[in-house]
Amino acid sequence: MSDAQFVMVACQRGAEGVLKEQLGREGLRLAFSRPGFVTFKVDPEAADAVAKSLPRNPFARAVCHAAGKSRNSDLEVLLAAAKDSITKLRQTDDRPFDQLHVWSRDRAVVGEFGFEPHAPNPLVEDLAERLFQHLSASGDVVCNGPNLTAGKGQRIFDVIIVDPGEWWFGWHLAEDLPTRWPGAIQPIDADKEVVSRAYFKLAEALAWAGFPMRPGDLVVEVGSAPGGACQRLLELGFKVTGIDPAEMDEEILEHRHMTHVLARAEDLKISEFRDYRWLIVDATLKPPKVLSMVGRILSHSDVRIQGIVLTLKLGDYDRAAEIPGWIQQVERWGFPKELIQVRQLATGRCEVCLIASHEYRP
Repeated sequence: MSDAQFVMVACQRGAEGVLKEQLGREGLRLAFSRPGFVTFKVDPEAADAVAKSLPRNPFARAVCHAAGKSRNSDLEVLLAAAKDSITKLRQTDDRPFDQLHVWSRDRAVVGEFGFEPHAPNPLVEDLAERLFQHLSASGDVVCNGPNLTAGKGQRIFDVIIVDPGEWWFGWHLAEDLPTRWPGAIQPIDADKEVVSRAYFKLAEALAWAGFPMRPGDLVVEVGSAPGGACQRLLELGFKVTGIDPAEMDEEILEHRHMTHVLARAEDLKISEFRDYRWLIVDATLKPPKVLSMVGRILSHSDVRIQGIVLTLKLGDYDRAAEIPGWIQQVERWGFPKELIQVRQLATGRCEVCLIASHEYRP
């Protein structure tokens, strides 16, 4: 593989089909596929555009320019192949790489069999350290260690462990926050005691969104039980109201900045949302119903919500074709198009997260 002619994409297991279909319309043709990992050959007509800016897609978690691969059971052979790949890249741009990111494709569907993408992986951690020692000794990478969060604009050399004896090599520039994380997975303590995995989903969503939220802001969450997302919001210093007809965790309810409204959001008067600045929705509702409910709230003249984080549950990936229509609907609520984004979170399941704000996100 040569630089800028092939692209590697990491995704959720199950999202490969929609990626192939959607990126195919942009001049990327399927080259190789494994669950959670897909490579594409770039059509000549799209080569210049891809060389300047890697493709973006809601289901493309991490995207890199491909720079080679190696299959071997001998670790020394794999290390030599990584060195050879980075040497070839430096023939075009002699600068050493600022960061080294070593990560693996998802080994299971998120949330199944206890799998969480942000959980520690001792094998990958060991290989990352071996690669760092190998490549830093030759001056090919100049970071202080592997798998650090990159600074904006830094060049990152990527090593993807597709299987224990199969490594793929590539590179990308760090731009928005997910592209600065190894494998576009938020570094977070996976062993933290949380009420539910909604804690990790919202932590990732808020970090990615970069909303100008401040401690003391009023936040309302629809679909709050049992309280995982509220736990994260309270940690960040917000005053939180959770709306859900189900019971919530007792420790969350004991927090002095937590209020629980034991009801369905659609049964409340819209005027009750007038004091909130931020709206979070992660309810067991289909996307049209979520959007209808949120649109009804935002249309009220007294409501001054500045930003929204919506979990839109797909059920299956055929529903991905509806995403452009959902974005148009959010635009009609008055959110600037450039401040609306959709992404399948690394911590999410068969769902997407839609964020929108009236204020600039850094």
